[in-house]
Amino acid sequence: MRRLITDKLPEQLKLRFALWTRKAVAQLLNKRFGLKLPVRTMGLYLKRWGLLRCAHPCGAVCGWLSRSARLTPQKPL
Repeated sequence: MRRLITDKLPEQLKLRFALWTRKAVAQLLNKRFGLKLPVRTMGLYLKRWGLLRCAHPCGAVCGWLSRSARLTPQKPL
């Protein structure tokens, strides 16, 4: 599941979302495995999987982006 989220966009998996959100991941779980989880519970799973929430208003999941950004050396201004 984690690999699907980090390797694909929701649109590629025929979901009606532009970015990964807790709701989008919950819908993917329902579609793939028939599991219905509340959005809040999905947030707990995402946190456990190391996928953090952005400060973006839509609540998009982008932990893998923030982790890769930390690995990139920062250039002085």
